[in-house]
Amino acid sequence: MGLLKQVVLGGANWWAGRLKKKADSRTAEYRQHIAGVRRKAPPLAVKLVSTPEPAWLQEWVVAKSAADALTRRGFSCAGGVTLAGAPQWQGVGFVNVEQSASAMLLKLGDQLHTSLGTFFTDGGLFSVTDMAARSGQVFPPWFERHRLTGLTTEQLIDQFLAKRPTRPFRAVDADSFAAGEEEAFARMQAWLAERGGASVEELAEQFKAAGKLPSGEEAGSFLAQLRLHEIEKAAWNWLRLQPELPFPQDDAIEWLAVVHDELPVDDLANTYWCYAGDFGVRADVFEDAPPRGAFARVNAGRGNKLQKVFTKETGLPVDFYLPAD
Repeated sequence: MGLLKQVVLGGANWWAGRLKKKADSRTAEYRQHIAGVRRKAPPLAVKLVSTPEPAWLQEWVVAKSAADALTRRGFSCAGGVTLAGAPQWQGVGFVNVEQSASAMLLKLGDQLHTSLGTFFTDGGLFSVTDMAARSGQVFPPWFERHRLTGLTTEQLIDQFLAKRPTRPFRAVDADSFAAGEEEAFARMQAWLAERGGASVEELAEQFKAAGKLPSGEEAGSFLAQLRLHEIEKAAWNWLRLQPELPFPQDDAIEWLAVVHDELPVDDLANTYWCYAGDFGVRADVFEDAPPRGAFARVNAGRGNKLQKVFTKETGLPVDFYLPAD
């Protein structure tokens, strides 16, 4: 009997060990998947590198015509620019000091695009471009952008001046051109991180326009997953913008649990299981409160296996947790 008990208990322990290893493998796989999503967060800043005026500005008839039109309207060339790390991105900047306006001729393959912009002293930005609109793209309240395709450069300048608000303008010159473009990009990315990324509706527009939105019932689950990934990337970028974190962010990429009120119950439970390593709770215990509150209550009831290390209260509120031990 003693031998049988040893065999039975030994077998049970062996199976328990196998199940734990399997669970550990699955939770690690989930955490690594989320870490991969976070690594795809868009850059928070870009660096424009000054270059000599590119040859295509004079040799390409379309570009020369656009540059000549800008010159006739009081713009002067501020030099060539390229994007650090992406030399295929090539542009030429122009400034009109009297009009407090800047312009960019951007070469994308065999296409030339013209954009004009003005910064305001109140922090606002106004822009007109001949680039086609990207479906679902959204801009912050301080950024007014008009997309006007099919116009000549002269007509685009006319529309820019006609539509531009009359609020006090911020001065611009050739030396500040690149810095202004970098500033606008950084502020845009910070705003997206603050709001929690693109909404479900915006994502639907983007993927429908690209022909990548599944049909029927699949669309709902597809968009729901995309939205959760948007929030993960936005939350990660928001953390990157915080001046003082109580933990090294890059070291925590696989172990940081992100909890917000858009998490469905199953995902909320999965987040707890995979980051706390505690499978002693059922998913339905997370149902009786908003997700953030339910998660905090369950975690406290289980001995605070996760420690809340940071909270985001603005935009889409988020709680950040790390394992307590």
